[in-house]
Amino acid sequence: MLAAANAWRFRADLIELARSLPGEPGVVYVDNADYHDLLRWAFFLGVVPVRAPITWVFMLRRICYDVDQRRWMQGKQHLALAFRLFALRRRRRIRFVSDSGRLIAHYQQLTRAPVHLAPVPHTHFPAKPSLPWNDRPLHFVFLGDARPEKGWPSLCEAVFLVRAHPEGRELHFTLQAHQASGRDADVASALERARAAQDERLQLLEAPLSMPDYHALLGSADAVLCPYARARYQTTSGPFTE
Repeated sequence: MLAAANAWRFRADLIELARSLPGEPGVVYVDNADYHDLLRWAFFLGVVPVRAPITWVFMLRRICYDVDQRRWMQGKQHLALAFRLFALRRRRRIRFVSDSGRLIAHYQQLTRAPVHLAPVPHTHFPAKPSLPWNDRPLHFVFLGDARPEKGWPSLCEAVFLVRAHPEGRELHFTLQAHQASGRDADVASALERARAAQDERLQLLEAPLSMPDYHALLGSADAVLCPYARARYQTTSGPFTE
């Protein structure tokens, strides 16, 4: 069920974590745990001594359930076993959270423990006043990853169609393609086409942005493009999470 080497390495890391924790109350947050991770945590939290009064928070996202195909990934039985093991750790303060109400409904099928809604937090910054646009090109911005669920192939196709129109040549596009999905042929093809088409009116950003740069780019946009896949968009905290 678990590779022995990985399991014992996990145990050693958890023991080191337990030793490093201060004596006062605290929180250990585990993000995007799959069923392998949850099984290891559920087992070793029962055998590794942790003296500090820690609350263990596990974020359950779509890594275990495919909302597009409406099915569990491999390991549903192992995930259910992990939840049963967690239920035996009554002396531990264990909390489960998810960023989607629809995902919570699926996870609650496997555990009696409550799974709480914890949306991805959004930051706010003061937007600049709208600028006159009749003497400058309109600026369209996409912020995020070049992945199929974020609509990257459709986004690029739309941009190319608009730029092929005479009036579209006066528009300015800035597209961020951080963490491109190299395994998707449509994403790779669209990304290569966008790289080849770059000019003063089409800028491609393939690196993460600092917070000030992110805010500056967002504030410079006349329109923000959000071509998200409908099924995926409805099961997340929203598109503005980068």
